[in-house]
Amino acid sequence: MSGKGSLDLFEKLGVDMTSRDIQVLKALTEVASENPEGVTYADLSNHLTEQGIKLSKVWIYKCLSRLESVDFIITERISNPRMYMTSQRIIADALEKKRKAKIDELKSDREEVSAELEMVKGTSVEDLTMMVYDTIVGSVPIDSSTVIEGVENVRSILIKEFFQKAQPGDIIRLMAPTQAIDRGGETSGVTEMELLMKAAEGIKLRTILIPTLDASRDPGILGTYIGDLKEILIETLLGGNIEIRNPGTPIKTYRMVSLNNDVMLLYLTHAPASDMAALVRREDNPGLLDDALNTFDRIFDNGIDMISMIRKLAEKAQTDRTYS
Repeated sequence: MSGKGSLDLFEKLGVDMTSRDIQVLKALTEVASENPEGVTYADLSNHLTEQGIKLSKVWIYKCLSRLESVDFIITERISNPRMYMTSQRIIADALEKKRKAKIDELKSDREEVSAELEMVKGTSVEDLTMMVYDTIVGSVPIDSSTVIEGVENVRSILIKEFFQKAQPGDIIRLMAPTQAIDRGGETSGVTEMELLMKAAEGIKLRTILIPTLDASRDPGILGTYIGDLKEILIETLLGGNIEIRNPGTPIKTYRMVSLNNDVMLLYLTHAPASDMAALVRREDNPGLLDDALNTFDRIFDNGIDMISMIRKLAEKAQTDRTYS
């Protein structure tokens, strides 16, 4: 199976993986092959450094937590230091369990998803296992403007067409009402993780967060949404690549994400998990793109800087940790 086909099926199985997760899993597998009794954090960190992969302690532990949550690694917490174990068999067992669960889910409505069902059933566990080691993440690009339907399709396009294509120095603009991140207590996930990784690598992230009518709820919504990414967010903020502005009052405008001045994802709903969006490319609709970007820049330039205070607090916290 091709790398693209494997990745597409990987997503269909409901396994969220970032490129950093794959790098950490690959490194852990290499070290574990020589240390089957378990790998310490120090061993893993040293191996990543030898491979030229620069990840902070916070990033590595976050990746390990995500890998454990999908059963790709086993954590031995009794030992000191803590030990991590994985193997091709462990990964294969985890993927087989997810494959069977997906087949059962699809069987419940076979007529509508018969093609998808056959693709999942016809794929071997070996194919599923090999995709974990495929560090080339991507897909065939969508060459024209189109409407994207389905929560997972919208999320997939956002990651592949915007976050994964962004290079250091590129600008990602993001504008959304605070209500769009109110998930009823749920925290951020793989999409936000990908975006923070890109900011850490050097892209410029400009964000406009539009307040709700009851602005007193906004800090709580934002705090819950950030959740366990707080330490990584603070670390990334110190790099200076994230800007967040607030227009001060609720305004009626669109929800969007853009990459430079070339392509935009225009959300057609304000639901936290949006199931419909328009992918707009400059070659297809330059007028719409220019109008959207000009509006964004005007609101951004006149907005209240939310980062300066956060950055000062983050710098103070880091200094306190250094001298404590």
